[in-house]
Amino acid sequence: MSDGRVGDRYVGGIAKVKLKRGADNKVRIAKYGVKATVMHNGGTKYGSSVYPLSKYTEELAKKKM
Repeated sequence: MSDGRVGDRYVGGIAKVKLKRGADNKVRIAKYGVKATVMHNGGTKYGSSVYPLSKYTEELAKKKM
């Protein structure tokens, strides 16, 4: 980046895990996945927000930080 900032956006994910207790009373992972996310830095102390990647719009991505 030419302006010296570390970054305005960070791509990541939130784990989705479903646990299930079996007849033997042991817990196991029944289902798992990851929901892709983007953290958008709004440029203020409390201006950062996390969005699902599917709802992160072009308009928001172009917004000046």
